[in-house]
Amino acid sequence: MNKVINSKMYDTATAELIKKVFSGPIDDPDVITDALYRKKNGEFFYCVCPDDPDDPTSYSIIPCCEDDAKLWVEENCSGDKYVELFGEVEE
Repeated sequence: MNKVINSKMYDTATAELIKKVFSGPIDDPDVITDALYRKKNGEFFYCVCPDDPDDPTSYSIIPCCEDDAKLWVEENCSGDKYVELFGEVEE
């Protein structure tokens, strides 16, 4: 899935997948709620998955700033993943 937004390419095939968040069983690809990706240049974006996963036009790609990505990772990932992406934090 890719999309050009503000003259920038966002492509789930070439970006690093940080994590997918599921609304149901993990082995069912139709229940993905959203996913966070990081581009090679360090920019983050969300891919919000559709009601109809067979329709590529129903996917939404949403660029996000690093602060929003940090909040998303805090809510959806382990502390180790946060440190891996953004560096050490205070204890």
